[in-house]
Amino acid sequence: MNLYRTDECTFPLPDGNNWLDCSLNIFRNTQDNSSLIVSRGVIPTERTFEEELDYQWSLLLGSVEVLHSEPRLPRLLPMSPGLHALEKDCHFRRGSHRHYQRQLAIYRAERRDMLIFTCTALQPFTDEQNLYWQKLCQSLCLTQS
Repeated sequence: MNLYRTDECTFPLPDGNNWLDCSLNIFRNTQDNSSLIVSRGVIPTERTFEEELDYQWSLLLGSVEVLHSEPRLPRLLPMSPGLHALEKDCHFRRGSHRHYQRQLAIYRAERRDMLIFTCTALQPFTDEQNLYWQKLCQSLCLTQS
């Protein structure tokens, strides 16, 4: 059995290579209800990193009205040089609520997986939230494990 580690514990996974880490970490600001979501995903062999991002975007499009969407742009990660990272800003309406979203998608080629950081808010991002996003991108340091 392989051991899986989290901050809270270590536990065994059953033998076999059929287990994928698709976990989420969700951090919510209790003052303004903004969120930071960290998600993980394996990229299917039939798609590239960019094609997988397009596919996931298409899933969102079926349930929202996009009000504004910036193109994905490369993002330099000074503390994790050499990683392919793309950033995207958008806002959309889901039901009666507007959602503002900023994503940083990072491709880890050796694992054929990606790590995605998503900030969401119900109001346009404040100067403080924008500053935090810049700090996150400037200080993000990925580990190899």
